Amino acid sequence: MRITAVAAVLTLSIAFCARAHAGDTDGSSNPRPVKRLAAEPMDLGTPLSPANAARLSPPDSPMPQLVARQDFSPQKAGVLAVFSPLLSIAAGSVLWSHAGDSRNAQLAGIGMIVVGLWVGPSAGHIYAGEWGHAVGWSLFRAATSTVGGAIALAAALHGDCEDGPPGACDTSTGTVLLGAGLLLAAGASAVYDFVDAPRAAERANQRSAAGDLALAPIVSAADGGGSTRGLALVGRF
Repeated sequence: MRITAVAAVLTLSIAFCARAHAGDTDGSSNPRPVKRLAAEPMDLGTPLSPANAARLSPPDSPMPQLVARQDFSPQKAGVLAVFSPLLSIAAGSVLWSHAGDSRNAQLAGIGMIVVGLWVGPSAGHIYAGEWGHAVGWSLFRAATSTVGGAIALAAALHGDCEDGPPGACDTSTGTVLLGAGLLLAAGASAVYDFVDAPRAAERANQRSAAGDLALAPIVSAADGGGSTRGLALVGRF
């Protein structure tokens, strides 16, 4: 159990490392600039003349604090969903095949393979922050593959009895189909996660976009040397 947990941490760290690079950027290392939208000021006091209506606050006026945004890459989410399980399974297979008589190494290799099969396909959703999806479908794959594999193994062992008594080799077709169906369901859920991973990143971007708009105070010059206060809509794009 401890070794399987360590393997899970190693697999999930791939998604966390990618998630750490999803920041408020425009494709480079520079932060995404904050832009002021053109909007008519909301007069809170002295009326504005048409000539002064377009004269908004100077560039050095205080800007509101916008909610920090993370931009998630659909391509990166798709790559994580595909390659995380492949790398985990490959590393576990190599470790298991070279374990020799070391039981700990054998268990570590098996644990990495299992984590790659169950959790790996959801790495793209973990990267996008959809933990509920990742946990739910990982548990689904764990249950269906375990039960389906046990049924298939039992059917294979039960059918390998040429020297047994008559009738001992009878294998129910329904049992075999049940085991195969559960294994196919586990595989189908992995394919679904591969396909849905880019969409998960897009959904995360849509959720984070809700914090990109805010109201900022503005000051504009009024006739007679005075000033008029108002509000402007600002955002990050």
